[in-house]
Amino acid sequence: MFLISLPKMALIMVGGAGSGALVGVLWSTLGFLMAEVAATLAVSQTPVPDRPDIFTIVTYLFLVGVMLLDGLARRTGRTAQPAIHRAVQDDESRSLRHDFDLRAVALMHDTTLNQLVSVARAKPGPMTPALEAAVRETLHTLEQRDWLTHVDERTATSPGSDGWLSSAVFATIDRMRDRGLVVDITGDKEALARLDAQSDRELGLAVQQCLVNVLLHAGIVTAEVVIDADEQNVSVMVLDAGRGFMEAETGSDRLGLRQSVRKRIERLGGSVQVWSRPGAGTSVLLTLPAPPARPEAPTSPAVPAIEPTP
Repeated sequence: MFLISLPKMALIMVGGAGSGALVGVLWSTLGFLMAEVAATLAVSQTPVPDRPDIFTIVTYLFLVGVMLLDGLARRTGRTAQPAIHRAVQDDESRSLRHDFDLRAVALMHDTTLNQLVSVARAKPGPMTPALEAAVRETLHTLEQRDWLTHVDERTATSPGSDGWLSSAVFATIDRMRDRGLVVDITGDKEALARLDAQSDRELGLAVQQCLVNVLLHAGIVTAEVVIDADEQNVSVMVLDAGRGFMEAETGSDRLGLRQSVRKRIERLGGSVQVWSRPGAGTSVLLTLPAPPARPEAPTSPAVPAIEPTP
């Protein structure tokens, strides 16, 4: 009976190989029935008595059980996959909405709130040219949609361009000087060229908020910007000798340092450190990760051609 069961088991297993659960069970059942019919006919032509074939029955039941379990597991996996996919999409959507909210709050403080404070503190009468220019720039910023995306580009991206003059920090300082702030710049200004477009733009906006705070809260019109860099980071420090403050005591309505500076830099993997106390001025250190600058390939001097002597 064992020798007879070998081709029968082969029919059962070949019938279910490489098929789905339901189709595999049907093919294995068909192979089992055909094998039993053929074996019964063959045994009936011989004097050997027909006995129950335990090997074939066990093989059939085992193979059918494996295919049914596999089909159940696949169906469960197919049911769970859409739920997992939706959960991942929901998580990404929440992350995008959170990032959008942070950028929107920072932009509102950089533009609308700052200009409203400037207008409220202005003297009665027509706006000064500097204030009018600042309001026009704010309206232009709100009209554009670049802040919604991360496709900001540097002012100058051509090879060999001046990294300092094309940086957002330079443009920020230029605007603040137009508003009457005296800004001294020291340090490695060309290090800003190592920043990518998004980091350059966000650093410029953070520095702008620091300088606006000097104008609005420090009680002086002078500030210093120090630029430094190492192999992994680029740092900008904004210093003033004004009134100073205690960061822990600032109210919840003071969003400038919290939203426009700290969260803006931390969102890019950087850090913000603030040193200040009443009567001792304020120093704000902004640090962003930046890859080291690529060294320029040395150019060999041209060798004059030697003309053969006649």
